[in-house]
Amino acid sequence: MIPEEFDRTVVRALAELPGEFRARLTEVAIVTAAEPSASDRRLARVGRHTELFGLFHGVARPDREDADPAALPPRVVLYQGPLERAFPPASLEHEIRKTVLHELGHYFGLSERRLRQLGYG
Repeated sequence: MIPEEFDRTVVRALAELPGEFRARLTEVAIVTAAEPSASDRRLARVGRHTELFGLFHGVARPDREDADPAALPPRVVLYQGPLERAFPPASLEHEIRKTVLHELGHYFGLSERRLRQLGYG
């Protein structure tokens, strides 16, 4: 998949979110990257042989009131290479959507455990 097509798939996943959730995402940057950086892998606490599909950077929405006002805005990064290596083309769009929802779940304050319970683990 070319990067522009990957980006369009991410945009479609965001467009499918219910309006009340999309309205709360105005301060979240959602970006794509070919591969996670070494610092992103350390931050996510994954080894070199584990694929990292996405990462939430920043302070979760429930904690924003207490956050340093100078803190960078929250950001979700989706990694094209790991997603394409891990999933066949027929299921890639579904897995991108699932990754978008997983990382946005972190923005809304959900833990890894809760995301797994909801089927977004």
